[in-house]
Amino acid sequence: MTSINTNFSALRAQLASKIAEQGFNQSVHRLTSGAKLNSGADDAAGSAVHTKLVREVDGVRSAINTASDMINALAIIDNAYEQLDDMLLRMRELAIQSANGIYADTDRQKMDTERAALLIEVNNITESTKFNSKKLLDGTFKDIPTQVGAHAVEQINVEIEKIEGIRLGRWWDLGFTNNDFSDATVTSTSGTTVNIPGWQIELSQVALKPDTNADGSVNDQIGGFTTPTDPTPTPSNGSQTSAGDDEAPTSAGSMSYSVDGEHSHLRLLSENLTVTGGDVTHGPYVISDNAVTLSAGDKVTFNWRAANGDDAFDVYAYLLETTTGNTIQLLDEMGAGTTDWAASETVVSTAGTYKFVFISGTYDYTHGTLSGASLYIDDVDVETANGPEVVVEYINVLDVESARTAIDVLNTANEQVATARAYVGALTNRVQSAINVLTTRKTEQEKAAGRIADADYARESERLAKMQILYKASNKMLAEANNMKNVLKLIQGN
Repeated sequence: MTSINTNFSALRAQLASKIAEQGFNQSVHRLTSGAKLNSGADDAAGSAVHTKLVREVDGVRSAINTASDMINALAIIDNAYEQLDDMLLRMRELAIQSANGIYADTDRQKMDTERAALLIEVNNITESTKFNSKKLLDGTFKDIPTQVGAHAVEQINVEIEKIEGIRLGRWWDLGFTNNDFSDATVTSTSGTTVNIPGWQIELSQVALKPDTNADGSVNDQIGGFTTPTDPTPTPSNGSQTSAGDDEAPTSAGSMSYSVDGEHSHLRLLSENLTVTGGDVTHGPYVISDNAVTLSAGDKVTFNWRAANGDDAFDVYAYLLETTTGNTIQLLDEMGAGTTDWAASETVVSTAGTYKFVFISGTYDYTHGTLSGASLYIDDVDVETANGPEVVVEYINVLDVESARTAIDVLNTANEQVATARAYVGALTNRVQSAINVLTTRKTEQEKAAGRIADADYARESERLAKMQILYKASNKMLAEANNMKNVLKLIQGN
């Protein structure tokens, strides 16, 4: 078509010039930045995939650092075990030496002095072995997730058992059975009562004093005696204060227990309880079958953790004197979050024969109607001035018989440290294997992201040259189109 008003050839040349200019500028941008993706418009689908890959790579890189930190912590634990093993072996040498009848009592006294010094250091290692201010050997390094991937489920759980003088040897013979809840065998059940070795678990509500409930619908008896007074019976939230725990929930929900995992502990759980405006509901609870005789100055220790479920926790524990019903408080904690494992230590103020009672509890932190929480218990121990010669804490080498007993106890202790060290070694290898997999994964993901986002210099250089030629050619054609010789000749009358 021949037209004066519209120069189609010039328009086509302008379009070609603009396209060539855009291609030229894009190639220049890619060559100067080194990136093929400089905006989402460069490759919309590729940009989305690249963003996902970059996020994955960043997560994996962070997981490698986290897992490496756990490797460092495990290395500290392994070194502590090595030191413990050396000290136990030296104590065993002293016991073997003392068991020889040729030595006098004064000689054995000197041997026992060295043994006692080594015991102090054994217990000191438990307290001083730390990573990032976190104790590693006191039994609170439990349920520690090691992130070994970019997703929440990619974790390795680490649990290091308590190890000190009172936990080395035949600690299960100290006074009551199953004090670490390693045996979850159900020996009997009756209604809401479940018995496992050494413990009676009650899966129902119990009221701590003060209990003003006139109809007596909530049980306030444990072990044949009235429950003690809760020092914090009415948790407050701003201007609201609960009515305490003397009322049954309007909907009972459920109460349960569990003993799970290779390194066991007891969990007492309540969930889906419907309550009145922040009321506390205590239960389930557990009481020890056996009682232990304690003197004033003896210590009771255990490790615990609380977790909010449907709402806040209110946990309590005490010693129950089996003849008088007197109690000694061991634990009274409440809160809306989830705690780390913590060590509890209580010095006995009054001599007596005591059972252990641990009570889970919950309340609605916002003083609403839904509640539920958990209490975890482990490593219940009694430390006396003089205990049975079944653990490293209580052995001596002051006479031949005690020295022979010490040899057997120390043999058991060495085996326990060897087992614990093997677990840490296997765990170290597992975490290291995860790091190796993560490193390969990160490398391949970085390569994939690079193929999407990085500029291909050979291709872009070729494209730049092409666009330069097209740009110059289109500009030349634009000049030719504007000349339009035939139309000009008509105008000029030629």
